[in-house]
Amino acid sequence: MANDGAADPPVRGDPDADVTLESFEDFSCGACRAYTLEGFSLLEESDGGGY
Repeated sequence: MANDGAADPPVRGDPDADVTLESFEDFSCGACRAYTLEGFSLLEESDGGGY
């Protein structure tokens, strides 16, 4: 996701990495909620680090 100049941009890790993930979520959606709660921990545990 591009840095739009926000004080706290929605970017984790190296924005110039070879692989990036862009996420669009609906916070009233159960599947999106599960992804947020479980997916972020998987990213933290991965060797991609930097999250």
